[in-house]
Amino acid sequence: MPIIEHNKITVQQQEEIEAFREHLSEIINQLEEAGLNYRVVGSIGVAAHILSAQKGIAFLPRHPDGSPRDIDILILEPPTKEILRKTENLLAFFGAHARSESSYPEVSLVLPAPKNSLTMTGKDARAWILPTSTSVLAVDEAGNFFKVYNSLSLLLNENMLLPITVELMGVKFPTLSPGVLAGLYLIRRAGFEFHDLEKIKMLAQLPHFKIPKEFCDFARKIRETYPKQYRNFLIRSFLWYLFRG
Repeated sequence: MPIIEHNKITVQQQEEIEAFREHLSEIINQLEEAGLNYRVVGSIGVAAHILSAQKGIAFLPRHPDGSPRDIDILILEPPTKEILRKTENLLAFFGAHARSESSYPEVSLVLPAPKNSLTMTGKDARAWILPTSTSVLAVDEAGNFFKVYNSLSLLLNENMLLPITVELMGVKFPTLSPGVLAGLYLIRRAGFEFHDLEKIKMLAQLPHFKIPKEFCDFARKIRETYPKQYRNFLIRSFLWYLFRG
């Protein structure tokens, strides 16, 4: 997790933090103006929870290679034409800034797919060579949200998706509970990526941290139903960690 003590921040890092704060503020303002129901997840949501519980530390907004960190955002809206138009406009806005400013983060807007349109076979011929299966966000006709992994699905109930307002670098935004954020990492491929373990360990130190049982059961079900994909995920994850750290 890119955390550093305040007294160890360099002048360059302080400039990077301030630039990221301005970008984050602009991104959140754009989302609010669009009137979307959204949650900031991933490392930004995790960092906000951790920094709210620990004083004297700061979030470093750049990867070791100097590239800005991504901002992952769940859009909890059915993919209607109006929602698609809004997200396309937002992505065009964010993309234009990213192309003109090297410090601008890449913004991922995760829209749910219609649940009945997903291919549920899980018969990817390449899966045994290169595992590409990950759980995806989906929504049914009644407006219920799910995480879907091939033929398996997990209902994301209202408590799981309950917005929690946090603050990072003075910017407020809605995210999910620490346990649900960790659960989303878990069910992405039925196990934690090696490079995500540090985030999970820090989240686990927060008061009342608990991954919902439904996420743990879903991850186990994926492992039992798709053992080859899970095995290859572990191999790929280990190799990524070994050679890229």
